[in-house]
Amino acid sequence: MMQMAKEIYNEEGIAAFYNGVLPGMILVVNPIVNFVVYESVVNLLKGKSNKDPKAIHIFLASSLGKLLATLATYPILTCRVRI
Repeated sequence: MMQMAKEIYNEEGIAAFYNGVLPGMILVVNPIVNFVVYESVVNLLKGKSNKDPKAIHIFLASSLGKLLATLATYPILTCRVRI
């Protein structure tokens, strides 16, 4: 491992160790979008009654949240993989 680290440092410099950090940090948005959409949909389904939503509603809310989060961050994920 140390030999590889030395080789990377000698060939590409210290900045090579940080390739992909910025896109990785931006990808933190994915679970945030997922959670916000999920909570919003569940609260919308609850309405003014404080009854727990049915399992199908929870499934649909979480699926919608994940779909929107993935669509929002897919281009960043693609860039990160290519870096």
